[in-house]
Amino acid sequence: MLENYWSTNFVYDHSHRNHFDYVDQSTLSKHLCFVSDTMLKIHQMDVAHDAELIHLCQTETNRMPVLCLDSNPYDVESYLSELEKHVDPQTFFVFNPDIRQEQSTRSNLAPWPSWLINQHLQKNMQVGQVKTHRISFLSGIPRYHRIYLFRQIRPWIQHNDVVVVNCFSREQFLNTVPRGIRVDADSWLNDLPWSNKLEYIDTDQTCTNANLPSLNQHPAYTACVNITGETLGYGTQVLPSEKTWKAYRSGCLVVNYGIQDMPLALKNLGIEIWKEYDTSQPAEVKCDKIVELFQRDDIEQLYAKHRTMIEHNQNLINSKSFVKKLAQPAINKLQKHLR
Repeated sequence: MLENYWSTNFVYDHSHRNHFDYVDQSTLSKHLCFVSDTMLKIHQMDVAHDAELIHLCQTETNRMPVLCLDSNPYDVESYLSELEKHVDPQTFFVFNPDIRQEQSTRSNLAPWPSWLINQHLQKNMQVGQVKTHRISFLSGIPRYHRIYLFRQIRPWIQHNDVVVVNCFSREQFLNTVPRGIRVDADSWLNDLPWSNKLEYIDTDQTCTNANLPSLNQHPAYTACVNITGETLGYGTQVLPSEKTWKAYRSGCLVVNYGIQDMPLALKNLGIEIWKEYDTSQPAEVKCDKIVELFQRDDIEQLYAKHRTMIEHNQNLINSKSFVKKLAQPAINKLQKHLR
């Protein structure tokens, strides 16, 4: 079965059907069959397999298949160009992770804010918390831009910061090194995992355990300032995952690091950007500003100075109306596509 939401094995809590219920679109979702990216062979570009899956979905459920590519960055345009050689684009729909509506120009493609909705479906245990740390930065899978930043800030990391840099795969790291840049991977990775406090290592991974009551328990979100480390997408793709939403929901001053267009994209959604440090610049350039931030001794004062901005962003992102606003472009396109 493609989407066995009618069986006891279906995990409703982590489903797109749950998302649609949350934004008051249960009626619309009854016309849809959600296909997880794990069921597709998008990385292998096996479009014949995926075309057959779409056909199977239609015949089994008599519903519009929705390919859910909204949790990870994919080269969606190249994929769809190949897929649509095998299947009529009018017969399926696609969610992508780019929150900017103007980036979804195809009639069967729209942004869907999965990560933000997932956060809303979790209890935010850090609302109203006291900030007990200075600056935080988490790196799970070792990507080049994250390890590059870590190497720059390491001399300036203080005891009351929360810095965790894990290491899971040398190959994953090498796959993210930009073309034309030579890196001694062994020297970059040999001292990982690393944290300024040993008890923090891997905490950001264990906090994703479904048995825990919240994804918002990591001490990084008790820091005044959080440096996000979003995955670099394809081209100008902007993917705000739990890293970004969690920092704003938890009331941190946020520096969006990794995706150059992220501050501008978030500003266009109504989020107030920390102009002094959260600039739209390449990762290497922005890294210098983050190093400067780590060298400051007035982080608590900076936090107090920007309290109004922090509270505006926290209230906005924690509001259901904001989630529904982000979901509306996809809802509008879906309704039109179903006619």
